[in-house]
Amino acid sequence: MSPRLGLKEWIKKLKQPPTVFLLVVVGVFLLCVAPLSGVYSVYYPDERHYTDGALQMLATGNWLVPHTAEGEPRLVKPPITYWLTALSFKLFGVNVFAARLSFMILCALILVLTYRLGTELSNKHEVGLLATTILAGHPQFILTASRSMPDSPLLLGITVGLLGFARIIFLGGKRGDWWLAYGGVAIAALSKGLWALVLLGWVMCYVVVKERSLWAIRKLFYWPALFVCGVVALSWFVSIKLNPEGSGLESFLNDQVTGRITHSWIVSVGLLVVGVLAVVFNFLPWSLPVLESIKAGRCRSNLSVLSQEELVFLLGWAVVNVVVVALGNSASLRYYLISAPALSVVSSSILVASVQSLKFWTLQRVLYLTSWVVVGGILGLTGFYFVRMVQAGGSGLREIIFGLFTLVCIGMVWFVNASLRVWMPFRITCSILFLFSVLGMAPVVSGVQDKAVQIAGTLKRLKISPCESVLFVGKASVASRVRVCTGGGFPIRGVKVLDPTNFDKYRVVIGEVEVLQPLVDLGYRLYPAGVGVEMVTPRDWPWTRLWHPSEFFKQIIRFEQYFVAVKEQK
Repeated sequence: MSPRLGLKEWIKKLKQPPTVFLLVVVGVFLLCVAPLSGVYSVYYPDERHYTDGALQMLATGNWLVPHTAEGEPRLVKPPITYWLTALSFKLFGVNVFAARLSFMILCALILVLTYRLGTELSNKHEVGLLATTILAGHPQFILTASRSMPDSPLLLGITVGLLGFARIIFLGGKRGDWWLAYGGVAIAALSKGLWALVLLGWVMCYVVVKERSLWAIRKLFYWPALFVCGVVALSWFVSIKLNPEGSGLESFLNDQVTGRITHSWIVSVGLLVVGVLAVVFNFLPWSLPVLESIKAGRCRSNLSVLSQEELVFLLGWAVVNVVVVALGNSASLRYYLISAPALSVVSSSILVASVQSLKFWTLQRVLYLTSWVVVGGILGLTGFYFVRMVQAGGSGLREIIFGLFTLVCIGMVWFVNASLRVWMPFRITCSILFLFSVLGMAPVVSGVQDKAVQIAGTLKRLKISPCESVLFVGKASVASRVRVCTGGGFPIRGVKVLDPTNFDKYRVVIGEVEVLQPLVDLGYRLYPAGVGVEMVTPRDWPWTRLWHPSEFFKQIIRFEQYFVAVKEQK
């Protein structure tokens, strides 16, 4: 295998420019993420804030102040995520896929920017294409593309900023590069606030240390770009500060600073270790050959095709990411995503420079390992949905179709594995993407939909008028999903506990059977609406019962059955 992973020779053989393969990688990424974005197979509870806020924007016409489903101002996050979701709803209607479409497109743009970052710093197309391929198979990146969350616009802003500042620092910089750099900072500020300042602070510190002069940061300033992008970034915050409807920026600062920072050094050290492990875990399986390349190349001067200064710039941003998260009181795998494009470029540059030194974790073995993990994941999903289909009382035909679907999926994995004419890193990424694609297709093929989809179908079957006020008793995340699945037409009010003093003004009440049972005596009739599985968040898992698997899984996984209670007309 050539030291350039065979990509240069592969491109010459097929007589296509590198941009064609970039479009292929982006196209396959979108094709595989689309099924996952159209269903609620993987749902992050915080999505409800942005879909509910977008629905409120469409209903009230107030696009400045985001609101909760109950109409209360919610200012803990800047507005760009709400705007993207609301705009998508306005253009394509209120549905699950529309809620996530904007974020799929943003992630596609991030892949293109990662290609530009790797190609321009290394002056090698194969580095940019490999970095894009690695990022396209990053599990957290795939999940981010299928969620209505601030992570995608934040990552876009960070990547745009890194590319702009990298051009200014290492390539001399043209006038447009300053607009690119500060435009990225503005996008990051309107996505998740203070991470924009963290990026700007890191770039300034790097330039000062690199040039050994405080005045060196003057090269970063182009005042027209700084002024215009600064006004754009600060406009919403100033408007909210002056807006009498909200509570100023108190809730925003509490979410970003005062309520986030930990005061325990033990927690910080623990999160620092967790952060390093999380970065390595997030980049599996690529972290295996990269770590072996680093180990084999410690005595070589050409560990990477990037210069030492470029490596420090990109790796330093990843270190800043881990350290800043460690200063908080909690961590999540998605918190480390903002350094993923930079680390993808670093990993690519190391592999391109040292692929011939790999002995154990060769790309062939990585491909085999990935294929077996993907096949295991598909079989696990099959078992889960078979159990759900049996519980639903299937006729047998659906089970046969789903079994055939599983065999076809496994066959596709091995077909990709055996496609010798396809670039091997691309085969690895395709295998990972295919697993997530199957995760999105499984509910449709099996007929076992999310409980929110089932509840929405029940409301339609019962011919409940969209003008009817509906009370939902249960988790806010489920109520939010029902609002989206019903097209945003039902005024659904969500409460955690049924209040005997005000439920009687609702003719339709949704909840679990033990909650709704008292309503039967008050003239309500119960209709089965949806069955689902709910998993307890990891922070609430009974870790002391881990050595008793049956009890452990009973406590973290709970089957839920929802009913619709309709008050019969007298």
